[in-house]
Amino acid sequence: MNKLFLLCLGIISVPFSGWFCCGAHEIPPVSEDLPFIEPLFPEEHLNGSFEMLDGSGVPQGWHLESPRGGVLQDSASNGKNSIWTEGTGSAEEMLAWFSPFFSLKPGTQYLLEVDARRDSLGKGGGSAFVGTEKYNVDVFYLPEVWKTLRYGFCTPYQEQEYRYRVGQWQDDSRFHFDNIKLYRAMPVYARFGKVELGEGERIRGNDYFFSTTQVPGRSNVYRFSREFTNHFNTDRLLFFDGSYAIFEHQVEEHLFDDLTLLFWNRCFGDSSLKVEVSRSGQEWQELGILKEGARQTLTPPSDFFPLKTLWVRLSGITATESSLQILEYRVEAKLAGRAMTAFGSTRWLKMAEPEADLDIEVDAPALQSPERFKEGITVRTFRNGAPLTGDVVLKADGKEFSKAPLGAALAVPIETSLDGLALESDGIRLYYDSPFPEYFTATYGEQLDSDLWWTSSGWKIRKNRPLPSARGAAVRIETARNEAEAAQLVLLPEKRLTNVQVSVTDLAGQDGSVIPAAAIDVLKVGYVPVLLPTDPTAPPADWADPLPPQKEGLSVEAGVNQPFWVRVKPGKDTAAGEYRGKLLVTADDDYYREVPFEVHVFDFTLPDRMTCVTSLGLDHDLAIRYHGVSTDADRRRVVDAYLKAMADHHLTPHDLAPLDPFRVHWPDISPENPPEDIKSLKVYIDWDAYDRGTERGFNEFHFNSVRIPLQGMGWGNFHYTKEPSICGFTEDTPVYQHLFADYCRQLQAHFQEKGWLEDSFIYWFDEPDEKDYPFVLNGFKKFKKHAPGIGRMITEEIAEGLYGGPDIWCPLPFLWNEKDARAREALGERIWWYVCTLPKEPYAGLFIDHPATDFRVWLWQTWERKISGFLIWHTILWNSVTGYPDPDHPQNPYEDAMAWAYGYSENTPLPWGNGDARFLYPPEAVANGRPSKPNLDAPVDTIRIEMLRDGIEDYEYLAMLKRGIENKRAYLSAEEFKTLEALLEVPDAISRSLEVFTKDPAPIEARRRELAQALELLEKK
Repeated sequence: MNKLFLLCLGIISVPFSGWFCCGAHEIPPVSEDLPFIEPLFPEEHLNGSFEMLDGSGVPQGWHLESPRGGVLQDSASNGKNSIWTEGTGSAEEMLAWFSPFFSLKPGTQYLLEVDARRDSLGKGGGSAFVGTEKYNVDVFYLPEVWKTLRYGFCTPYQEQEYRYRVGQWQDDSRFHFDNIKLYRAMPVYARFGKVELGEGERIRGNDYFFSTTQVPGRSNVYRFSREFTNHFNTDRLLFFDGSYAIFEHQVEEHLFDDLTLLFWNRCFGDSSLKVEVSRSGQEWQELGILKEGARQTLTPPSDFFPLKTLWVRLSGITATESSLQILEYRVEAKLAGRAMTAFGSTRWLKMAEPEADLDIEVDAPALQSPERFKEGITVRTFRNGAPLTGDVVLKADGKEFSKAPLGAALAVPIETSLDGLALESDGIRLYYDSPFPEYFTATYGEQLDSDLWWTSSGWKIRKNRPLPSARGAAVRIETARNEAEAAQLVLLPEKRLTNVQVSVTDLAGQDGSVIPAAAIDVLKVGYVPVLLPTDPTAPPADWADPLPPQKEGLSVEAGVNQPFWVRVKPGKDTAAGEYRGKLLVTADDDYYREVPFEVHVFDFTLPDRMTCVTSLGLDHDLAIRYHGVSTDADRRRVVDAYLKAMADHHLTPHDLAPLDPFRVHWPDISPENPPEDIKSLKVYIDWDAYDRGTERGFNEFHFNSVRIPLQGMGWGNFHYTKEPSICGFTEDTPVYQHLFADYCRQLQAHFQEKGWLEDSFIYWFDEPDEKDYPFVLNGFKKFKKHAPGIGRMITEEIAEGLYGGPDIWCPLPFLWNEKDARAREALGERIWWYVCTLPKEPYAGLFIDHPATDFRVWLWQTWERKISGFLIWHTILWNSVTGYPDPDHPQNPYEDAMAWAYGYSENTPLPWGNGDARFLYPPEAVANGRPSKPNLDAPVDTIRIEMLRDGIEDYEYLAMLKRGIENKRAYLSAEEFKTLEALLEVPDAISRSLEVFTKDPAPIEARRRELAQALELLEKK
């Protein structure tokens, strides 16, 4: 698989979404009652639904520049026909369907819609693409159900002909396309008073920031763009000789005190980029000529400042058949004026073609977030610059909802998602049909008091969501013995409260049984700022994630939610049944609330060791650095705290004894000092400290796997490899072969003697590319020859070129192949899978700015596919040397949620995703990695690690039920057996596919309750 391109993947398309889906959906028919903006071109003109075929069965007007494609009937997203392409995955392969040519107005905004999907036939590696030859979008992670892709773009400011182009490159999947439509459209930017900001822009305090890499909709429309002739590809600006782009940078009510332009360019052939600046857009001053490179910065002359407006002109200077791409254009500036916090956004309205002399302005705070519903939508129209009068009507779901004069705010329906709003006035018709992200959902929770409410642990609560309308009587949790489960109590005060604290009483059960308060944790739900969303499903905002302890009283602002994480873990000897107590909320000025708290304990006990195998990286050196400890005793206390945190969530670190590796003593030889008798050479391994630590890992922490570090094998990934050697001898020498055989045999013998062999595995090469397969296969076979009982794991999709090497396959979810997995499983091989910076939406991922249920759903998907384990590469990725190159000032993960790529990215901090490989935080006192004194506090849990634990425990419910049915089959009636067997299936309400699954924890909790009742039934048999 070609993974180099995956490292730079940003955000995909602006998807439809509902409570049930994450970007992928089964497309419903359009209601005839809804207002509708007609596409620019009638069906008979461009045949975008492919219903009209010529005599040879090809869509009229379209042609395929490859034999690998065709028309598929009876499985279209709309109508009967769709088109497809299917590649081989070879380098440079591009397959494309082309439409007839058509004309578009220069410098005009449009909205392109394409329905697309992918068959699970290939192993991926490349992408689909849609668009035109001037505006192209590469589309990754297409689901197997139809998905509507939607992209707003602007045409270059010159007369050109266009044609649709859809297809694929370097991918062996089959992609399907249908229902291609183009609309006239207008972008509407977020407004904060007079300050207007579009996608990719933000202000924090007096710091202004823009980056083309942070425009989530794959759009070439920037708020400050004034004129351009360059082309666009996915997130890159393409320049040829003479092409240019002109930007007008300004922020209303502010001046620029300082400003820096940053460029990341890639040159093809003899090419360069000329950068010019101007105060007026008339007289230009050359700032520099840039070639290829990252982090190239230019600053206007000091006499430009303070500055109201900075004009920037970028021009391509290229030789014949050469070009230049801007991978990132960034603007960082200091503002003089009102300090503020504001994130830009761009909403797209479809529009009927307006009259030539008519201009339309739309101010739509209600489209930015539900919190701004009351500000409504304001429409203004102008003819030749003069404002017009008249009324504008807002329709929701095809019916008139409000009416107001032009220039006045129109009320919007607060109870709707605003998916399907029409604005109509004399000469204009606008239509909005993009729902809000899942982040804004407010349909969950129960109100307990005028300023208190509660909800499931499976929601990430935004700070400013309103009280729920539903009423509740108590915070309630259901759990088994020896299982941790949580709920959230939320304080939403009417006035500012100080010194807020939440505590809990003992919980009293029947017959005098008690769950002591010591078995219950009440943690603060913390928030981290997401400045750059991982993908388009999330807005920039403060997202709930860390769960620090309540060390002192909190201050909670009026009208701001402060959740508390209430977690209970009944002991193994706790009696089943109902338990009741109180949660006590106190604050200064005699604030006091008692909240009823109920826990139901199921009548069965979870085992200490989980069935689902886990293996996660843990950089203990990073933890030691942030905690500022140096003595051996303190280092061990810190590492133990992290091992315990992982154990509490049923997660196994790669290394169970990170401070006590086994020590391999090789003979004192070298190619310059060779041995006289090779057969007399012996490898000595000191196991003592390692064995003590590993035994503790299995027996005390109940870990369920162990990664064996390898020496002499070589190592690598798709980016680089290190050849195998021992004592300087290469693998083709008798010395190497003798020592490697002795070493491997000792590994297997020792792990077998200790009883750890079945839990052991090697993981010595990461994510190989196809070019690496011979190297990887050779290494595995060499190891297998001498240590066949130790597992051989590879983070790669199941590939024929590796058959006979690994016996634990660990692909990414979007490369899952059911047929291949079952075939390898039949040979006795094991199947795991893993997540990392990939996949992003529409898949369940590990990110802060994804729904809380993602990780929990992933474990249900794991069970459904008979996958026995999972791997995650890191647990505490708090710092990146690309994002934070100064070793004395590392990243503060509470202040920067992004995991920045390193090791592959030309020292440029590319985004991996918010919270990628970061499931524990350092204690708040050492968050900046510069402790003033040693800190021995425990790490801080996260909502995501809690959801991962819940998912593992859900998996255990299913595994226990499966074992129980097998063990007690003789005691079950036919009807009981059938009912219980059906519960082992994952219902569609939880996960219909890898791309379509619930964002609401309720279906998971309902099924879990059914499983618990089934387990209680089996306990009585």
